[in-house]
Amino acid sequence: MPTATIVELWCVKPATGTDFGHLTPHIQGLLSGFEKIFIDETGQAVIATVRAIPGLVQALDEVRADPDSVYLTVNSASGLDNSVWPGNGETVDMNTGQVAHPSIAIPFDFSMSLTLMEKDSGILNSDDPLGTIRIDGDDTDRGHVAQVASSNIEGSFYYVTYRVAA
Repeated sequence: MPTATIVELWCVKPATGTDFGHLTPHIQGLLSGFEKIFIDETGQAVIATVRAIPGLVQALDEVRADPDSVYLTVNSASGLDNSVWPGNGETVDMNTGQVAHPSIAIPFDFSMSLTLMEKDSGILNSDDPLGTIRIDGDDTDRGHVAQVASSNIEGSFYYVTYRVAA
């Protein structure tokens, strides 16, 4: 049975709701082709390129974004009760450029969906999905893999880095 170890969450852009949705297509265009990166010497160069895309940081600096209260679930289960990280009903606040290191190992059969969720406050609000990645058994022993988890509705963009071992 393969096991995915979630190594890093990198917040490219936190959720913004409808306030700054006009940035979503621009960021999608900039990240096109970099949805899944196998980290080796070439992958390191690609990540450096993605992080240095001209105008992206400037555009993000021009908008005000509150941090996301992030937690992770598997296979589309929402709610803090289904959280695999950080656990204990907690969340981790993340904003542009911030990195978290979950270091959690999750066994799975053939594939697994990992969803970044944002805890919403208030009685009428439900938690929002910030993006989902699919982790496949085919990624076993390929080293570190980085995938984009994004939400058109929320306007969020994260890179999730993981490795899969048998």
